[in-house]
Amino acid sequence: MELAERVGLTRRPLITVLMAVHNGERFLRPAVESILGQTLGEFEFLIVDDASTDTTASILRTYQDARIRVLTNVENLGLTKSLNIGLTEARGRYIARMDADDIAVLTRFEKQVEQLKSADLAMTCSNVFFIDSNGDTTGRSDRAFDRNSILWNLMFDGYLPHPTLMWDREQVRDAVGGYDERFVTAQDFDFT
Repeated sequence: MELAERVGLTRRPLITVLMAVHNGERFLRPAVESILGQTLGEFEFLIVDDASTDTTASILRTYQDARIRVLTNVENLGLTKSLNIGLTEARGRYIARMDADDIAVLTRFEKQVEQLKSADLAMTCSNVFFIDSNGDTTGRSDRAFDRNSILWNLMFDGYLPHPTLMWDREQVRDAVGGYDERFVTAQDFDFT
């Protein structure tokens, strides 16, 4: 049985992992491998290469995993537009955001899907470990994610760590749409 059949990619995947990258060669490989090693493997990994000029494209070509789909922008469009391109191509019931310089805990998808299903939520996220450029842990966030804490803190910053977000595609698309392309930065703050 081929990998695509084993993880369910002959039908709609449960999760679309959405990553946009521009010149991400330094941290790309550990980021990709942390996704490919997830304990819940029923996903497509949609990577938008935003016209990288470093070795990003050649790094991505080294992966022979049927779950990976790479879209390549012919010109640099920026993170916001690249994420929207990915959202239009996403096939999964859930969207999991990932950045090209982050590492996902290997049980992330398993725990987030369980939470979304059991609590009938539209979106979930988590705290993060902070790591330095060598991948060593330097600290941890300690945010409360109850409704009141989220609403209060969203008045001051993008309280929900963007690369930990997972949401129900249908519910969030209907309520929010995609990323507002007027935002070159802080698109995550606007989105949440």
